[in-house]
Parts: sequence; C-alpha cells; structure tokens
Amino acid sequence: VGPSLRNAINIFSELTFVEPGQFILETLQNAEDARMELGKRGGFFSVTLFNDRVEIRHDGKPFDREDVEGLCGIGSRKKPREGYKGYIGIGWKSVFKVSERVYVFSGGYAFKFDRRYWEQRAEWLKEKYGLEPSQVPWQIVPIPVEPSEYPRAELLPEGQTLFVVWFRNPEENYKSVKGFLDGLKPYVFLFLDYITRIEIEDRVTNQRRVIEWESSPPVTLSSAPDVRVQTVAVSADGKTDHYLIFRRMVKVPEEVRGDEVTKSAKRDDVVEREVAVAFGLDENGKIRPLEEARLWGVYSFMPLTESNSGLRFLVQADLIVHPGRRSVNFEALWNKWMMEQVGELLKVIIKYLADKYTDSYLSAFDVDEYPGGFYENLVKPFIVSIINKELENPLVMTVKGQKVPSSKAVVFEDNVIRELVRDGLISDEDLKYIIKGEEDLHLVDLGVVKVRRDERFRSFRFKISTEDLLTKDLIEARLKSSPDDALKWLVNVYKKLKEAGKLGSLRERYVITRSLTVVRAEESYFGQI
Repeated sequence: VGPSLRNAINIFSELTFVEPGQFILETLQNAEDARMELGKRGGFFSVTLFNDRVEIRHDGKPFDREDVEGLCGIGSRKKPREGYKGYIGIGWKSVFKVSERVYVFSGGYAFKFDRRYWEQRAEWLKEKYGLEPSQVPWQIVPIPVEPSEYPRAELLPEGQTLFVVWFRNPEENYKSVKGFLDGLKPYVFLFLDYITRIEIEDRVTNQRRVIEWESSPPVTLSSAPDVRVQTVAVSADGKTDHYLIFRRMVKVPEEVRGDEVTKSAKRDDVVEREVAVAFGLDENGKIRPLEEARLWGVYSFMPLTESNSGLRFLVQADLIVHPGRRSVNFEALWNKWMMEQVGELLKVIIKYLADKYTDSYLSAFDVDEYPGGFYENLVKPFIVSIINKELENPLVMTVKGQKVPSSKAVVFEDNVIRELVRDGLISDEDLKYIIKGEEDLHLVDLGVVKVRRDERFRSFRFKISTEDLLTKDLIEARLKSSPDDALKWLVNVYKKLKEAGKLGSLRERYVITRSLTVVRAEESYFGQI
C-alpha cells in the first residue's frame, strides 16, 4: 500500500495542481477557515520568501488533533454546510509540487514531512519494519521535531501557525513562486471574510507588499430585502481601489441537494448558500469595468483561473470544482443552480445600478465570448442571457441629468455638438425637428455616459452628427418663434461648425432669406457671414 499511496500523492500534487504557487492559496483558504473557527474577523496571512524556502504564517485557530489528522490524510474533515472554504489535507498536498520537506508549528504541535529523513534511516527502517525508503508515503507521515530544529519557530507568537516549505529545486522554485506572488492582484482576496490583511515579503529582493481591505457595514436594499450591498476598499502598492459588492443568501432546493454529484461533493446537507457579485468603482465613485475579470473573474472563494467568464465584474459562488480548484464541473446540477442564482441576483443589481449609477453602469456589462464548456454551459445561459434581457432598453443619463430609456435617447459623441449643447444652441426641444415623427427625445453624450461597447451608436435607435443638425424644419421652427433670435442662433451655429472645420459646403446648407424663408444657400444670393 505504501508505494502505491506515495505514488498517488506524487501524481496528485504534480498533475492536479498546475501552478507551483497554488499551495499558497490553498493554505490561505485553510487559514480563512481557521480564523472562522475563532469567530473573529480581521485576521492576517503572511508569506515570507527566501531563496531556498517560503514561510507562511497566520493567526487563525491553532491546530488541534483533528487538524493534524486532516493534514496527514487524503480526505477532508471539513463540512461545507458549516461554512468551510478550504479542504485541509487535499488542497494542502499541492505543497509537494515544490517541496520534499515541510515543517508545521501550531498549537503546541511541531512536526515535519521529510522524504530524506527516511532515506537517511534506510537501515533502521529495513531492520524494524522491513521497508525500503521508497515504500514510505512520507507526504502523510508526520515526524515530530523540536522548534529548535528551525530556530525561527522558537520566536513564533502564541496563537499563530507557521509553515516552512523548503524548495526541492531552490532556484527554479523560488522564481516560480515569486512569479505567482507578483501576479496576485489585490481583488483576488475580495471574498475572504475573516482574513483582511495579506503580507508578502521577499527577503532576496527586499521587496514587501501589504494588501489589506476594509468593508463598510452592509446595507439591505429596499427593493430586495434579502440582498445586501457594501463597499470594500482594498489598499496595496500605494493605492486604494474600491469595489461595490452585492450578496444574497439562497435556499438550496431538494432536487439539487439530492443530486449524486452534490452528494459526492458533500453538499447534500447544505441548506443555504451565498452568492455575490462585485463591481469596480473609479476615483469618482462611478462604476468601472474590471477588464481582467473576464479572464479569471469567477470565484469559488478564490479565483478559478481556468474558468474564463468574459465578464467585466466578479462572481462568487460555492461552485463544485475539479481537483486543483482551477476549473469547474460545468455539468453539475449544483453549479447550474448556483449560476442561475447569480443571474437572479443580477436582475436586482442591474435595476439598482441603473438608478444609482445611471451614467456609468452599462460599461460593466460588456461580455467577451469564450468558447468552451464553462462559458457555454454556465455563463452564457445563466448570466449573459440575463444581461441581454435586462438591458434590452436600459436607462441612460441625458445631458440634463435625467434618466430615460435608451429608446428615447439621441446619442452623440462629437465635440462640436457637445459645445453647441453646452452653449445652449442645441437642446432636447430641437430633436423633434431633427428626427421627424418622434416625441420626448433626449440628448445623451457618449463622451460622458459610459455604455457597453455594442451600444456605441449601434444599439441606440437615434444618433446624430453635425451633418444632421440644421434641418429645414428646425430652422423654420426657430424662425417662427423669434426671427431675430433665429438669425443670431443660426449665425452662431455656423461659426461653431466653421471653427471646427465641419461646415462643409455652405451652398448645401440652409439659410434664412431677407423675406424670412428657409432655403438652401445655393438657391439664394448671400453675402459673407
């Protein structure tokens, strides 16, 4: 059994966990659970990188006997229904992709996993147990040690846990782990509840990063009492980014709990689960699209790096994932139900954002299509379909600050029109003369209002350029109201167009004659304007 188990763990850690630094995120999830067990928020997690090893510390609940047994097993004692995120003993095995010697110091326990330990005692092992070192499943056989064997452990504050991971190939492993750590974006940690500070220190380059986040108290939406919204400020690398997070607890249907895949994932006794969606906020407090989210914006507490969503916002759901946590089982009924609940939450969110962030929310709903099972089976039917339906006729902000359906919007992004609107030379009241047969139209400046890419001039029914402005009907309406004002108005508009180089051929433009009629300039004799 020993050699087979040892080989199985080797294969598991090498092939299941593709990213050499994955063990850090796995340990972070276990630390989050340990902090949850203390019932205290505001925990920390630190990673200190040396040229031959990495130290990981946290201040979650110290190890007890069950934790040690879990670390030394290949199963998990953790139950999703109790709120656990990590799977101690499973994901943690990813550490053996880069190491053959790992120390653990926590709660009075001090032990290590060490392949060479058994090789150095080959004779004793043979004599006492009749085993060769290659037959020992060293990855799950703890060896007691004294803290003095790793002197820095003697300085470990009470209540903290320390892992020391010695690199198998120091130069190669240092570079790969450093690259992994350098690539971690601050919003990777948005959906952690109990740990709120990450410290990353590289003793080789003397670089240090601190990522910490602070959440505002959640507020219940009046339109949906079961939905909570809060802002989160994430500080890192000398800057602070802000996010808007929506959360909802949902009841798990009996048919989902009774599914075989649900049972095998130990979720058949889960009564309710939370889904969450997060949007970026810019320095002005407006919604900003998260461009990188389309590549790894779906979380099952931590990002699923191979599940490309194509979305510009972040999605958190307790999805059933394949070993290694990089991809999702997109055929699982549980996952389809979870993504359906994300879609239902989006219906509420879109209405809220349309009301509170009318001039910026649409830009967050751009979607890139990604061929593959995850997008086709989970994102497109349950999220993209909701976005497209809810935004068939979205609210947009007019130049007057009014909220109107896009079907009543007349959009422009020309600087000349922008100046004409600013100077009061073109207004909403003029639109019925520019676009015949339509009433109650409103100007919308696409240089100010952020919209989806597919709505820039394509999805809007009405759009105008400088060529569309001076219709005969508009000039006649102005003339009928006040001839003097109409003449001054027309001269000012033509001056603006001329200054911008957009007047074109004046002979094709409409003018007001001495007899107060409107004709094309080529049909009349005129002097210099």
